Amino acid sequence: MPKRKKRQNVPYHRKRRGTGKSKLDKGQTEIHALTPDIAHDEDLLPSETEELTCRNKRNPDLNPYNSPSDERLRWLKEDFLNYFSEWEQAVMNRVGNFTLKERKGMLLSHQTITGLKISVHSIVASVKFLLNSVAKFVLTHSFNQDPLEQEFGHYRHRVGDNSNPTVYEVRHMMNQMRAVGAVALAPKRGNIHRQNDENRFVIDNSKLPKR
Repeated sequence: MPKRKKRQNVPYHRKRRGTGKSKLDKGQTEIHALTPDIAHDEDLLPSETEELTCRNKRNPDLNPYNSPSDERLRWLKEDFLNYFSEWEQAVMNRVGNFTLKERKGMLLSHQTITGLKISVHSIVASVKFLLNSVAKFVLTHSFNQDPLEQEFGHYRHRVGDNSNPTVYEVRHMMNQMRAVGAVALAPKRGNIHRQNDENRFVIDNSKLPKR
């Protein structure tokens, strides 16, 4: 009977070192071999990373905006958004017998692209407006639409399965919301930040004084 080889104990940090990078390199090599005509799409990751770093406090690219002519604003509107246009053009001109549906599957959805464009143009316009007005600097990581999402979340909750309420129904719901007031709390399970609803009401279980 053959003897089993003795298992060598390797420290965890040594065992895991380089695994992620080697897998990434292997994946990139396979992608380049299968799609040499659109191999430049690997630039998407650094482009997305640079766009997201504008919110990282420890990264100089995420410093407060102090000037309307900040280079990062130009990069967002020109380089970042133009990349997706070049990506779409490269996919549509790609050599091969692909259907329109297959080519669209190689791109981000039009809803995602539209959302990115709206976000970029809104942030750039807001930063320039604030700096040209009275603001000395702008912190873009403080921008969020959670209050608006929470407001419309109440409407969606009350309207039930009707995803297209009429103007009359919306007005009726607004009146109900005003009447209900603070009782209409946001659900705990959601993708928005709740504004300390837990501390808004204090429940006192102490006994009432006797007469």
